Amino acid sequence: AKAQPTEWVPWFQAANYCFQQGIQLDKAMGWIDTSMKAQATYRNQELKARLLHKAGKTSEALPFLDKAVELATAAKTPKEYLDGLEKTRKEWLAPAK
Repeated sequence: AKAQPTEWVPWFQAANYCFQQGIQLDKAMGWIDTSMKAQATYRNQELKARLLHKAGKTSEALPFLDKAVELATAAKTPKEYLDGLEKTRKEWLAPAK
């Protein structure tokens, strides 16, 4: 409640908690948008993608996942993290079985 709109972390944490628990995903979407407005990071871009995917909006999610890859690459995150994002992208694009 005390988080300022210019702080990305508290908004990300609130949205991530809701995502992980599978609760209040509509509020989580608003909170992740606030986080992204404060500062675009690979973490909030990835979470926005995951929220959209969970809502059945994979085509809208993919640009956020791509931005997460771009920002994570620039931040020199570990290769395993980038590999995980690429694996997620492939899974989302794979035809349903």
